[in-house]
Amino acid sequence: MPNSDLIVSTTAGRVRGALRGSLQAWRGIPYAAPPVGQLRFRAPRPAEPWDGVRETVDFGNAPPQAPGTTELGAGKRTPTGEDCLTINVTRKAQHGSSPGRSSYGSTAGPTASAHPARGRTTGRSSPRTAT
Repeated sequence: MPNSDLIVSTTAGRVRGALRGSLQAWRGIPYAAPPVGQLRFRAPRPAEPWDGVRETVDFGNAPPQAPGTTELGAGKRTPTGEDCLTINVTRKAQHGSSPGRSSYGSTAGPTASAHPARGRTTGRSSPRTAT
C-alpha cells in the first residue's frame, strides 16, 4: 500500500500512519496540548497545529507514574512524560480511503485495548473522542 494512503488530516494537521500486517495504524496523534505549566489540572486545550506531515508510527508517552507503582497497560521500558495526551487509531487495511472519524481511543499505550461495541476499555485508559 502506498504511504500516501496512510496520510490523513486531523484538526491540527496531517499525519502518516503505518501498515502493520493487515492493519493500518496511526499512533501517538496529539489530541490536546501537553498539560504543563498553567495548563496543569485544567481542561485540555486543543493540540498545537503543525505544518507538513507528522509521522505517527510510534505510541505516545504514557502519563508519569509515581515510583514503585504498577503501570497497567505500559511496560517498564515504555516512555513516560507530561506530553501524554495522544490517541492511537487502528483499523483493518482499506485501500484508497481515510480512516474517517474515530469515536473511541486510548492513551494507555500499546497493551490497552478498546472495544467500542461494548463501550469499555481494558487497562487504565478512558474513552476519548477524536476528529
